[in-house]
Amino acid sequence: MDECDMRSTCFFFNTARQGTYGLAGQLRETYCTGNYAACARLLVYRRRGRHKVPDYLSPDDIQEACKILDDMN
Repeated sequence: MDECDMRSTCFFFNTARQGTYGLAGQLRETYCTGNYAACARLLVYRRRGRHKVPDYLSPDDIQEACKILDDMN
């Protein structure tokens, strides 16, 4: 299965992988090993680098990712 290139260093993936149940597990399955191109964390990572991805950013929070990117301009 195709996986995100940020997976090994992603705070969300590494903390959410402890369990595959609940919302965190669903998000991990959807974004980390599924539709990772739509991940808000990956969006920030690709445009600004790993050091600019806040730990609190959820993979489905595109609005916050856009705000982070706008604030950096």
